[in-house]
Amino acid sequence: MKLTLFLALLLGYCTIISGQYDNFRYGRISDEEMALSEAPGFPDADAYTLFDRLAVSMMLSSITGQFELRETVNRRVKLFKESSFDRADIVIRYYDGMDLGSLKAAIHLPDGREVKLRNGDFNRDEVQDGLYECRFTFPQVTEGAIIEYTYELRSQEFNFDRLPTYYFQEDILANCSCQILEEYSET
Repeated sequence: MKLTLFLALLLGYCTIISGQYDNFRYGRISDEEMALSEAPGFPDADAYTLFDRLAVSMMLSSITGQFELRETVNRRVKLFKESSFDRADIVIRYYDGMDLGSLKAAIHLPDGREVKLRNGDFNRDEVQDGLYECRFTFPQVTEGAIIEYTYELRSQEFNFDRLPTYYFQEDILANCSCQILEEYSET
């Protein structure tokens, strides 16, 4: 009964998170996306998230016979103003027992050129016991550029009690959660 409920919740979770256009393909930037000069409805925004998706899947490993959790992230952001250039500095955090793979990143410049990042552009380090970070920075950042990246996290140590955390527009939500924690610690 618990397994059925969990799988139903997981299916609903994935459906909600992937509620964006279905024809997304990494590396294919539309003419409309390139021509976009301001965020629809928010002309003062410094950047605009064109696409942001987390796909979660659970597989049964043919090697170990254990469940494996896969998290696939696709993100595409249009940079309108110089104040948004810090969004070109990316940090992906993951834990011991997780594998980071299928990492691709590219910046699409307003003049139509594309600059793809290579393996040497990704810096992977252990920052604490069991906590790792992969850091990279997009080159040639300019107003009107589009940055995009995709990656997959795989975990052999899947626990049914843990679902991945994912925040759309994460820097906005992070500020809200910090305020909540501060209010909670004061009481």
